[in-house]
Amino acid sequence: MQHVTVSGDAGAAKPDAKVFRTACSKLQLQPSQVVYVGDRLQTDAEAAITAGLHGIWLDRRDAASVASVPRIRTLTELAPLLTSWCGG
Repeated sequence: MQHVTVSGDAGAAKPDAKVFRTACSKLQLQPSQVVYVGDRLQTDAEAAITAGLHGIWLDRRDAASVASVPRIRTLTELAPLLTSWCGG
């Protein structure tokens, strides 16, 4: 399922939890059922986790060896990470 939520729809912008929760509501999913992948550590991945989602940092620049959230360097790393979370 795909959906786009813009800050104008939510009445808030990242990193405000309201924008993440609005997106989840429009998807008819609980935040704990949603994975958010973003290329900004604090604004995207950490903010998603604060809002109750699963946040993943897309660190294309390989800027950190350790992160406070799950980190991938390319989108090709996403599927294996999700598979490992689901026990597949």
